Amino acid sequence: TMPPQHQIPTTLCTAGIRVVAPYWIAVNLAIQGEKEDTYGKVLARMMIHQDAKGANRWRNSIKPSISWWIEELEAGRVTQKVDGNDTGQVISADDLLATTSKVKLQAQYHYHEQSIMYNLKDRSDLILYQDEQYLIVNKPVGVDVLENPAAGRVHNSLPGLLNSLPGLLNTKIMPAHRLDRPVSGVVCCGITNKDIKRLQQRIQKGQTSKTYVARVQIPPSGLPKLPLTIETQIGFDNTKSLAHVVEAEAPAKEATSSDGGGDGKHSKTVVQECIRTIEQDNTAIVTIRLFTGRKHQIRCHLQHVGMSIANDHRYGGKRTAPPLSAFGLPNPPKELMEMLQSAWKEANHSNCTFCEFEQKLLKMESSSSLKTSDEMLGPSVNTGIWLHSWKYAFPTLGMEFEAPLPQWAQGQSH
Repeated sequence: TMPPQHQIPTTLCTAGIRVVAPYWIAVNLAIQGEKEDTYGKVLARMMIHQDAKGANRWRNSIKPSISWWIEELEAGRVTQKVDGNDTGQVISADDLLATTSKVKLQAQYHYHEQSIMYNLKDRSDLILYQDEQYLIVNKPVGVDVLENPAAGRVHNSLPGLLNSLPGLLNTKIMPAHRLDRPVSGVVCCGITNKDIKRLQQRIQKGQTSKTYVARVQIPPSGLPKLPLTIETQIGFDNTKSLAHVVEAEAPAKEATSSDGGGDGKHSKTVVQECIRTIEQDNTAIVTIRLFTGRKHQIRCHLQHVGMSIANDHRYGGKRTAPPLSAFGLPNPPKELMEMLQSAWKEANHSNCTFCEFEQKLLKMESSSSLKTSDEMLGPSVNTGIWLHSWKYAFPTLGMEFEAPLPQWAQGQSH
């Protein structure tokens, strides 16, 4: 029996997190074999190839592994599409391939999303401005600007949050620019493709004004004289997902507002002024103007001048907040347990390792026997860094938007 499909999953906001109940999605896998090959034999070869590429790549992915496909095939829960036509026929591991050209295997996968930090009280906390052309959003920390299905964040992405609001259901809202997942603040979206392009053209031409707020570590010698212009070449290491200043002898390339994926892209950041200092942890709240849009540019530039964002451990800062459990542990809320138990029950007949993991984690008797506090909390949510997109202006369109300052920028604990 094939599992059911749920189009709109249940969500729950509790204990400072937003949890999406596991739901079914349609998945497919393209395979190709030789004459006299069986489906089981082709998948076995693919699994050997997958293992050679490294198991960690698959463990860190929400997508089903080849071993999952093999188990689903053996359980009689896989159909096929041949030459674009859905046969609807359930196939087994011993069946011969229908053709030596490409075949698509089809199945239903029990999809588990990552939880996100969530403290929004009403619509006005998320929507800063809306008209027939534009939607301006105050993006929460830990939220992807675009759907990220490979990482397990679809309904818990910015489009997912917007689509959950009355009046925006099933509306395709697309941002005109990106904002890193751990960063909060203004994100400008267009209602139609034409509206998005109108914003993007101005961003690409540098016809915008972008102001950020950051809470930085004060150097031992004290804050430098402000305003401070930081103008370097920045490269990005995709394998480590880290930006770095490139000390190149060659002249810097011309500045653009697009992302600098390679080494040596010209980058300019200006730390404008200090609006507050916090003596308890020797930090300062500073405003920043961004003149180019390189990936992790502000984080990299602040570290370069010895003023790392105080809680950005990837760029020289220190962790200051305790981890926040993705399941509300050590005392998961009753309504969260009930929602997950319902999903586990529905998936009982399926081969879902995520359900098994969650059940073991949330059993009180097993939780009490865990040794460390991190283990007791299980997976944690992204609690963000002290960097906030404060103001975003389009002078040629006569538009300027501002997001409220977060608590940490007011000198309070995060």
